[in-house]
Amino acid sequence: MPRGKKLFETLLVFVGVLCITSFLSCNLFLVLYEKRAFWLDEWFIIYNLKFKSSSEIWGKLDLNQQFPRLYLYIIQNFTSLFSFSYTSLRIIPYLIFFISIIILTYNSYKIYKNNIIGIITIILLFLSYNTSINYSIQIKQYTMEILYATLCLQVILNIKNLFNEKEKKIKILILTSIILVLGPFLSYTYPIVIFPVFASLILFIFRNYKSSSKNLSIATFICFIIILPLFISFLIDIRHVIEDNSMQLYWKKRLFDVNNLNNIVVNFLDFLMLMGSGYLFKIVFAMILLVSIVSILFSTTLNKLEFFRNEKFLVEIYSIQVVFTALILYFLGKLPLGESRLNCFIVVAFSVLIVHGANLIQERYQMIPKNLVFGVIIFASVGNISISLIGKISQKDKETFDLQIYENVGRAIKQSDKIKLPLIVLPGIASAHFEKEYDDASWILKTHPKFKKENKIKVFGIKDESKIKECLKNNKLQTAILVDKYSFQLVNQNQ
Repeated sequence: MPRGKKLFETLLVFVGVLCITSFLSCNLFLVLYEKRAFWLDEWFIIYNLKFKSSSEIWGKLDLNQQFPRLYLYIIQNFTSLFSFSYTSLRIIPYLIFFISIIILTYNSYKIYKNNIIGIITIILLFLSYNTSINYSIQIKQYTMEILYATLCLQVILNIKNLFNEKEKKIKILILTSIILVLGPFLSYTYPIVIFPVFASLILFIFRNYKSSSKNLSIATFICFIIILPLFISFLIDIRHVIEDNSMQLYWKKRLFDVNNLNNIVVNFLDFLMLMGSGYLFKIVFAMILLVSIVSILFSTTLNKLEFFRNEKFLVEIYSIQVVFTALILYFLGKLPLGESRLNCFIVVAFSVLIVHGANLIQERYQMIPKNLVFGVIIFASVGNISISLIGKISQKDKETFDLQIYENVGRAIKQSDKIKLPLIVLPGIASAHFEKEYDDASWILKTHPKFKKENKIKVFGIKDESKIKECLKNNKLQTAILVDKYSFQLVNQNQ
């Protein structure tokens, strides 16, 4: 390899590895130190964690929330050990996301062998996805949805190994079974990413049902442990989501509406442009994605839709199946399309397909310098991640104000606990972005890590300062601590 090309490849690897380690280090810093205030979506979940019992978690959640119940149960039991401290609330999403990166890196090595540029590219695409950047330490379910997108990639590679090995590996079968049994209880989008695997196995069984092959038994067993947990999960968990009309109304614009062609086009384009940041790179990534999908579709026959091909081809076929599963669900009116966090299960499939598209362009057009297409993708992803990291560490305006509010509320709670006085809360603690939505923000204060339920501090919410005396009188309080955005003070009936 010419010296210049070798240097360029080394530069890409160095920049990529530096960006990946910086991303993980920055997020770990934000997990260990209280420099990232919680926000609306997290308040909803934390409130349920704190004030729902372990048994109530499995029923209807407060504040119109939906969350995979087993995952929520695990988080509740862990965070309660640490009195719902800041780090305990942040650490699980971070660890889940970190595990996702490890699994994706491992599988990428199996897929791309010694193509280190391909491996670095797929990891950076994965990290630069909007939900990866913004939700990797948030107390939401999205990191688990992303984890299961990577785990299902592991599942299809495990099945391939089971089918191809002369001596069946019981450890692989046990690991695969655990992933499949837990999936429906930990991730709501698991059915989407596992469906292509299930469909391919059903096709295999249908075509080989007269055979006495051990592979037929394996395929049948795996189909069984896909279906049974899904059925059980539907009865105790997934039905809550299906019955939740408020979610359907909230995401109405993202759902298929045959009478709204404009929305259909916008949602479809947004879906294709989920990867990348800024319209230029979103368009570039979307075009590479389309090239990849078309090339695979026109080179694929039905006979190739089996688990007996090489890892790279298998993963690419699976990725296209995930994309089409999502589109079918959208057109059936069952899946909002084009919203990054709701479609975060697609990040692995899109990353795989973009890398395939980049490889294809490099192979077809020899005049393009080696790794130039990958260089564009890597530097675009690194730029997106770097801007995000700088914003997180330096604190953008909105986040700076939110952190100031967060710290002020924490000090007010500490003072209240010290002098044993109740708290009266103004809507300002919800930050400028949400204060108009809540006349009573008392529940928001209760989600703060400094607020300990066992201390039994009374909290009252009022719409504005004109209601202070009324609140004191109605609740038979002589003195209380009034909490606003950036300050708190003692108030009493004599003022």
